[in-house]
Amino acid sequence: CGLGWEDIAFAPDASVGGPADGSSVADSEPVTDASQDTSVPDTGAGTTDGGGADAWVECGAAESCVAAAPQGWIGPVEYYAGTSQPPSCPASTNSAPAFVGGSGLNAPAATCSTCACGAATGVTCPVTVDFYANNTCAGAPGCTAVVTGACNHVPGSAGCNSGTMDLYRVVSIGTSPGGTCAASTQSPSVPATSWQLQGEACAISGALFACGAAQVCAPNPAASFGLCIYRAGATTCPPGPYAAQTIFDTGVTDTRGCTQCACGAATVMCTGGGVTLSPTNITCPGGSSSPVPAPCDDDGIAPGGSIFAELNPLPVASGSCTPSGGQPIGTAAGTSPITVCCR
Repeated sequence: CGLGWEDIAFAPDASVGGPADGSSVADSEPVTDASQDTSVPDTGAGTTDGGGADAWVECGAAESCVAAAPQGWIGPVEYYAGTSQPPSCPASTNSAPAFVGGSGLNAPAATCSTCACGAATGVTCPVTVDFYANNTCAGAPGCTAVVTGACNHVPGSAGCNSGTMDLYRVVSIGTSPGGTCAASTQSPSVPATSWQLQGEACAISGALFACGAAQVCAPNPAASFGLCIYRAGATTCPPGPYAAQTIFDTGVTDTRGCTQCACGAATVMCTGGGVTLSPTNITCPGGSSSPVPAPCDDDGIAPGGSIFAELNPLPVASGSCTPSGGQPIGTAAGTSPITVCCR
C-alpha cells in the first residue's frame, strides 16, 4: 500500500543533498491536466561498473555516489511528493517530468440538474351522451353518442326515440389515455478530480558514470526532491537502499454523471364544455343545452325522430407528468499505476 506524504517527505540527508531545513510542502491547486503524458519513458539512467574499479570516477562536489537502479527499474531520478502542485523539474534534470501522478483520488459525485416535465400533449376529453327511456336513467341506454364537436346524428337515435315517452340523458366526460410530456435535458456538473498526494519524477540529464560496484554519480537532489527509482505497475520495492515505497496512479477513469430525465404517464384534467341536442342538424345551435358533465335529465327533444348532438364549447384538456431521473451515477478511479521506491 502507498505511504502518506508525511511518511515519504524527504528529510535532510548529506549524502544526497536534501533540503537542510526538512520543511514540508504547502498546499496549492491540484494537478488536473488530463493532457499530461503519463507513460513511463526509459531515462537511460543507471550504468554498469564500467569494467572494474579502474574505470570508476570520483563524483563531483554537487554529486553523491548512490546505488544504481536494479534491472527492470528506472533511475535514480529526482522525485517530489507532496500535497501541493509539483514544482518545476530541477536544473540538473530534464525540463519535462518523466511522469506526474498521484494517490488518494478525490472525485466528488456529479451535481445533477433538476428534472422537469412540460405540459401534456396528445390528450383529449371525450364527451359521451347516453339516452334512456326512463327518468332515472337506469339500465342500459337505448342509444349512445360520442360528441366530438360539430352537429352530428346520434347513431340509433331514430329507434330509441321512436316511442311516445320523452328520453332522458346523462352527459359524461372522460380522458383519453396515452398523453405524454417532454422531459427536460439533464445537464450534470462533474467536479474536477484531484489527488491527496501528488508525485513528480524528473529524469537526471546526461549520462550517469559509475563510481563503484552498481553505483553511479547522481546530482544532489534539489530542495523538496529526493533520489528514487520507479517502474510501471504496482509492485514491491527491490532489495537495497530504495525501500520507501509509494504507488502513484498516472491516469483516471471517470464515469461520473447523472441519470437522464424522464416523465411518467400524463395525468389529465378536463374542464368546461357544453352539449346541445336538437331534432335536426340545422337547429343544433338553438337546441337543448347542458353542461359537461350533467346528471340524468330530460333530453329536451320531443319523442319520435332522430336526435343530433353538438359539442360547443369544447372542454379544455390539461395535464401533467411526474418527472424522474437526475440522480448521480458512476465513479472515478486511478489507472496506470507506477511504483516509486526512494532512499
